[in-house]
Amino acid sequence: MMKYVLCLLGLGLVACSSADINKELLIGTWKNTALKVKMNTFQNQEATKWLTAQRGQWEAVLQIKPIETTYFSDGRFQSTYTGLDNKRLGTEEGYWKLNGDSLILSSDNYNNSYKLEWTGNELRFVAWLDWDQDGNKDDLYDGWQVKVEP
Repeated sequence: MMKYVLCLLGLGLVACSSADINKELLIGTWKNTALKVKMNTFQNQEATKWLTAQRGQWEAVLQIKPIETTYFSDGRFQSTYTGLDNKRLGTEEGYWKLNGDSLILSSDNYNNSYKLEWTGNELRFVAWLDWDQDGNKDDLYDGWQVKVEP
């Protein structure tokens, strides 16, 4: 009986650790495909605002090309922002690390932790951010990315 309990306990630990994201799978370039942001107390006012860009609507809604983010094996990342005219608008650079099923991105402009979830060939990013830049991380971000380069 004790062997049976230990076996089940061992299987449970393996199942729990499988929720961790494999670092090697993350390394490469990813492109945003969709997002939904619920901005609570929009710009510090008692109002809730939604921003939604469904698959195929990114450019029309956000007026930029989908953001491309590259995760390098040395723990650095770079996000590139490109206008609809294909001109580079800017980049964000910093460091990334995985903690179980969470991705932590740190740059000069932010320090965010995203819960990651694999869904088919896409990776889902969920986090509380300061999307509306009102000084409060009270905006729920739910974004989707697909890998474009290994």
